Amino acid sequence: MTAAADQTVIRCVGVSRQFGGLRALANVSFDVAPNTITALIGPNGAGKTTLFNLISGLDRADAGRIEVHGRSIERMPAHAIVHSLRLVRTFQNVRLYSKLTVADNVRLGRHVRSRSGFLSSTLKLPAARREERDITAQAMGWLDFVGLGHRANAVAGTLPYGEQRLVEVARALATEPRCLLLDEPAAGLNSQETKALAVLIRAIRALPMTVLLIEHKMDMVMTISDQVTVLNFGEVIGAGAPSAVQRDARVIEAYLGQGEQHSPSD
Repeated sequence: MTAAADQTVIRCVGVSRQFGGLRALANVSFDVAPNTITALIGPNGAGKTTLFNLISGLDRADAGRIEVHGRSIERMPAHAIVHSLRLVRTFQNVRLYSKLTVADNVRLGRHVRSRSGFLSSTLKLPAARREERDITAQAMGWLDFVGLGHRANAVAGTLPYGEQRLVEVARALATEPRCLLLDEPAAGLNSQETKALAVLIRAIRALPMTVLLIEHKMDMVMTISDQVTVLNFGEVIGAGAPSAVQRDARVIEAYLGQGEQHSPSD
């Protein structure tokens, strides 16, 4: 691993992806530095979620290279990226087990790090029991972290949408990621919830942890991000500090100048 790789959590070099005749990504290159908040923005159809799918191993690039912590993920399945590289993502649509409790949803995330085998867990051997107690304690800790400790015993599907979003974040954090990918975490949230989410994302970075997020609420993006990368029609048209991106003529023309009418879902 090179010294440069040591300073880069995610590196995309010349990444392209096409679906039939549709070019989703074309020669995309950008880096995500450790312990930063990097935002990926752009209008509908820009390719943001396609890029998230490639980085998290849910899809494969047609060309180019993606590295996480200096390792190519070309042949790594999604679960190995979670386990070995500790890169975890959330999705645009909430994916909770709606009939389980909030605590059980977060415990499931923590089970990714479980060391007890199936037999010892089934037989409730002492080591397995100790680990289950630790898993429960860790789950409760992350629920407290996102402000939902008081909701631990509630059925997940009965929570308001904004709180369900937070449960999903807690579950992702319970896997002990080094890098967290958040796909439109503020979608569907009101102004007060969005402000609280911004505070939470800053707290996640301070753990410390690296955060890469897709988001269309520009006030939040420009307030919390260290770096912003802008996609349009599958190409990078701007990158840098939020203040620099806001002044970029191409970015203004493609996206920022069009205001909040966009609700990116690509």
